[in-house]
Amino acid sequence: MKTLLNAAFIYMLAGVASGLFYREFTKVNGFPEGKFTRLGLAQTHLLTPTYLL
Repeated sequence: MKTLLNAAFIYMLAGVASGLFYREFTKVNGFPEGKFTRLGLAQTHLLTPTYLL
């Protein structure tokens, strides 16, 4: 059980970090508001395992 919780915590941290990177990267590089990029999908793919517990 502890291993599962540790894995979920690591995925949660990776998901939050990828969301922060996505937000700052698009802001610094002047992406238009609402433009689709693949970086936005990384956060949801990393956060999904934490919702499955």
